[in-house]
Amino acid sequence: MLTQTKHFKAQITKQFIGIMVVIIIGVAVVIPVVNSVITTANLTGTTKTLVELLPLFIAIALILVVTKLRVSQSIHFAISRNVLMREQNSIEGG
Repeated sequence: MLTQTKHFKAQITKQFIGIMVVIIIGVAVVIPVVNSVITTANLTGTTKTLVELLPLFIAIALILVVTKLRVSQSIHFAISRNVLMREQNSIEGG
């Protein structure tokens, strides 16, 4: 059971690091690059309006990805905790 707990903690740590990498790359690299390209493109009218919404859509996509990863991580944590508690109860009871 101890190795399962260590494995689970390592897995959560890896997921957290992955989420942080996605956030940092998205916010610090992708959005500024997109803004720079939009600025130098010299677009006008409707095209400019639509293209200026791209950073917003990227930010929304990042939020959705992080939220989905966080929810799946929480569900996985609850299931793993339930399994560990059942194993512990069966060991104590049996």
